[in-house]
Amino acid sequence: MIAHYRKLIVAIGVVAVTAGVATAQTQTNEPAWMEASQLTAKFEAQGYSVREISRDDGHYDVDVTDKNSVRSDMHVDRATGEPLARSAAHNGSNGSHDNNDDDH
Repeated sequence: MIAHYRKLIVAIGVVAVTAGVATAQTQTNEPAWMEASQLTAKFEAQGYSVREISRDDGHYDVDVTDKNSVRSDMHVDRATGEPLARSAAHNGSNGSHDNNDDDH
């Protein structure tokens, strides 16, 4: 009976170690987050003023204003700091949120 419990305990230990290794591998395969200070420096070097940085669904959401005071909301790769997409929500000549289609 004791031998049966020993085998059970060993089996549980093997499963626990295997699950831990799998979890560690999953975590290390994801790219690291670039530091917000590095991201800010990168955008400022390109002439942007960074208004806000937040993390959202595996990427950065960066709210910037360019040299013409045009505001943009950019989705940015978390590891490289490269823009993935730019939201039109804040784009416009005056930075407003106007969704008027008068010019079409």
